[in-house]
Amino acid sequence: MKLYGILGSPRTNKILAAAELLGIHIELVPVSPLALESEDHLKKNPNGRSPVLETKSGFLYESNAILRFLARSKPEK
Repeated sequence: MKLYGILGSPRTNKILAAAELLGIHIELVPVSPLALESEDHLKKNPNGRSPVLETKSGFLYESNAILRFLARSKPEK
């Protein structure tokens, strides 16, 4: 999975921290605040916000929705 987020953003950081605690590998793709209005980013999140998680099924946005998805995706031990 890839996380498109602004470096240092609290929302990006909480997703990365949760993924680490859950043992889920996420590749961080840094996004500039200026790029949030780009056509490419708006295809991922029509609201033009960050962070956005790219999964096999598509894109998830809104940090709390991403956290719920990660919690449900926790690998079984």
